Amino acid sequence: MLSELHRRVFLHNAKEAGKLARKGGTTLIYEVGQIVLFAILFKNRLSVEATRLPCRILTVVKGAYTLLSQHSPLKGRH
Repeated sequence: MLSELHRRVFLHNAKEAGKLARKGGTTLIYEVGQIVLFAILFKNRLSVEATRLPCRILTVVKGAYTLLSQHSPLKGRH
């Protein structure tokens, strides 16, 4: 009985770990000077504003990007 329970728990945990791995997907790596679309969350914008903002990557430091929009550099690293 106990070994059957352990087997079922192991199978369930393996299935959930597979779901988490698929949810993350592949990580994209961008280069300096590349144009990207920066997604703006709904809570940070008005309903009539654009959902994405085209930006150019200025610098890359430890996986964090400094972005430049058409109007000015974005504050912070994303």
